[in-house]
Amino acid sequence: MSMVSYAAGSRYLSMIGGVYMSFYDWYCDLPPASPQ
Repeated sequence: MSMVSYAAGSRYLSMIGGVYMSFYDWYCDLPPASPQ
């Protein structure tokens, strides 16, 4: 059971990390004129 919960948890964390990293890449791709 712990193996199943570990797989679900790691998959959930990887999904959240992917969303966060995509948002970070979009934020870094903004033009330099945008406010910091």
